[in-house]
Amino acid sequence: MSTRRFNDLNHLLQRAFRDGAIPASPEAELSYDCERRAKEVGAATGISGTPGRGPSFYLPLELLARDLSTLSSAAGAYLVSPADRPLLLPLLKPYSVLANLNVTHLSNLVGNLSLPLVSSTQVSGFTAQNASYTTGDLQLSLPVSCVPHLLTTTVKVSRTLIYSAGMDIMNGVIKEVLSSMGAALDKAALLSDGTGSSTKGALNISGTNSTTFGAASSFPALLAMQTPILQTNPSLNSLAWVASNPTREKLMQKPKVTAGVGFCWEKGSSGDEIASWPVYASTNLDASGQIVAGDWSSFILCTWGPDAIQLVVDNITGAGTGQVKIYATAMVDFAIARPTAFSVSSDSAAQ
Repeated sequence: MSTRRFNDLNHLLQRAFRDGAIPASPEAELSYDCERRAKEVGAATGISGTPGRGPSFYLPLELLARDLSTLSSAAGAYLVSPADRPLLLPLLKPYSVLANLNVTHLSNLVGNLSLPLVSSTQVSGFTAQNASYTTGDLQLSLPVSCVPHLLTTTVKVSRTLIYSAGMDIMNGVIKEVLSSMGAALDKAALLSDGTGSSTKGALNISGTNSTTFGAASSFPALLAMQTPILQTNPSLNSLAWVASNPTREKLMQKPKVTAGVGFCWEKGSSGDEIASWPVYASTNLDASGQIVAGDWSSFILCTWGPDAIQLVVDNITGAGTGQVKIYATAMVDFAIARPTAFSVSSDSAAQ
């Protein structure tokens, strides 16, 4: 296939992914026609001109946002600027607990990153005129080096399925890819022991506050987990819990103190809550039944490169078995800048 024809096909595919498969206007109808044409070209031609072997292509992350528009549905009008295109966390938000927490996301990094850990917070206060300052400096411990680690997943899709269902089947496949990557990111953020990442997850890092229930968890014990976090002067809009599904089941039916005054895990104004803090259930904690509370702004998520997730669709290498392969890669790492802003249980909260 000529370079020009290959570029034309890339353009058609990108427009198809960006503008959607369900026509909502005459302009979108034209976009849908581009998508149909892209499918036909991919089915009919290949790099060497062989029928049925379309080329692979690289799909930049921002195209997953399609044409985000404001004030007008006309194609190309009032488009949201590239700065407003979603990055890793917004894409994973429907599938990942971590993406729903108010973590600190450092994106578009180049090279390794050294992050100092805060072992003691800064002290401020009032001082008498002409007197020596009595305030104190924050204490920093040895820095943690964040380096890019590959978070990957691959999926094979039958060529027959793609051609019988149409190109829009790829939208569903990509959602499954994002769901899988979100679960893997959550698992590392909570449970990493340092072998798969340069830093450890919240349940394995040293310096956090530890609680041992020893028996069925109680509301006073949960409140006690919050106290040392509040003493670190946390970011109040970043306080949240993450717990196992068995813990959710137990605490949703356990009274706070006595029957009739509410339950430990209850519905709040904006979602599930424990003691007024948002709480999320994660299957990654189901095996241990543990619970984590913290100021999640101290959790630093690092991503490298201009695209948070790189997607490559390969029509070539699986052609012999009638398959299309999709590769998804993200370069990520994480660190907890202030371990004292987290409380974790050493045993199950679902006893």
